[in-house]
Amino acid sequence: MIDGEAITRRLGREPSGYAWVNEAAIAQLDALSLKLEASLKIYRDNEERNRRTFGHGV
Repeated sequence: MIDGEAITRRLGREPSGYAWVNEAAIAQLDALSLKLEASLKIYRDNEERNRRTFGHGV
């Protein structure tokens, strides 16, 4: 017999539940996305500074 309470825990927001894991993964992906965007901005700013400094595209 399937334990309804166990299923609810497994699907829920309690630690180790699927919803909890998904929310944690989404938070980590959001943080990674922000870091990647910041890194890309730094890279682009450096490329632009190089273009201005050396007078041509890289």
